[in-house]
Amino acid sequence: MTLFTTIGYGTIACQTALGKFASIVYALFGIPMMLMVLGDVGQLILGFLLYCRKSVKEYYRRWLLRAYVSDIIIEEDIESKI
Repeated sequence: MTLFTTIGYGTIACQTALGKFASIVYALFGIPMMLMVLGDVGQLILGFLLYCRKSVKEYYRRWLLRAYVSDIIIEEDIESKI
C-alpha cells in the first residue's frame, strides 16, 4: 500500500516479482473500478443539482405568479374605487 500513497513523494516501489504483479493487477482493475464509482457519484451530484434547479425554478414561478395576481387585485380594487 505504500506505493499508492507515496507516488510522487519518493522512490518507494515493489521489489519482488509478486509485488510488481500485484501492482499491475491492482492498476488494471482498480483504476477502471474507481472511474465507475466516480461516474456514479457524478450522476448522483447531477441529479441533486437538477432537483435543486427545478425546485428553485418552481419557487420563482410561484413567486412571480403570486406577485402578478396581487398586482391585478390591487389594480381592480383601485379602479373600483374611482
